[in-house]
Amino acid sequence: MIIGLIDRHAARDWGDLNAEDKSANDADHSHAEGWLFSSYDTEEHGTIWAITEGCAAMAAVPSPRFCSLRITETRRSDSS
Repeated sequence: MIIGLIDRHAARDWGDLNAEDKSANDADHSHAEGWLFSSYDTEEHGTIWAITEGCAAMAAVPSPRFCSLRITETRRSDSS
């Protein structure tokens, strides 16, 4: 399942993000800079995130249940 979510992330399918975060990803992706986030709601495991930096060949797949990172707050603090 995780590989399938990473494949979706690599294909620019940002999953269950809101429109603002999807647009931010698309803008970052076009410049190959910044962090790219995807969020996928699954029945079996709850919400799963995929996170990459720019065009990195590695992805982090943390569970929001165990991570205090909030996508919207992070993006806003980065742009200040």
